Amino acid sequence: NGHGKQYHDNGNMKFEGDFKDGVYNGRGQKYFINGKLESEGEYVGGKMTGYGKKYYKNGALLYAGELKDDIYEGFGRKYNSDGIVIMDGEWHNNLLNGIGREYYDNGKKKYIGELKNGLYDGYGAAYDENEKEIYEGGWKEGNKNRKKK
Repeated sequence: NGHGKQYHDNGNMKFEGDFKDGVYNGRGQKYFINGKLESEGEYVGGKMTGYGKKYYKNGALLYAGELKDDIYEGFGRKYNSDGIVIMDGEWHNNLLNGIGREYYDNGKKKYIGELKNGLYDGYGAAYDENEKEIYEGGWKEGNKNRKKK
């Protein structure tokens, strides 16, 4: 119990932070076998819970926000490997649920509105690659359900 370090078989750091009964519990940083940061934040029972950050294997930020048992749960932002936000909003079970936004890989808006299980569902607006609105209205399970305005 207390603060400690754990190493991969190749000698690179695997985890540095707080332990309780041999598992990650409290603040800590977890590392990929290549030595790059994999995640950092609060751990409960060995899993990220609360605010945290996850990273791609190349070290770029993948996600910053709320997590529960290692999955996206609550408000958060997801990034592409170039560091550009591609999704943000309310997450449930690793999928956008509620009000959210999606962006093209260049950072331009793609969709703003309601989502359910990662699909456009409810009221929202879709945009082309130049941020020109192409549809605003109702959606059901990812499909438009009203005529174009």
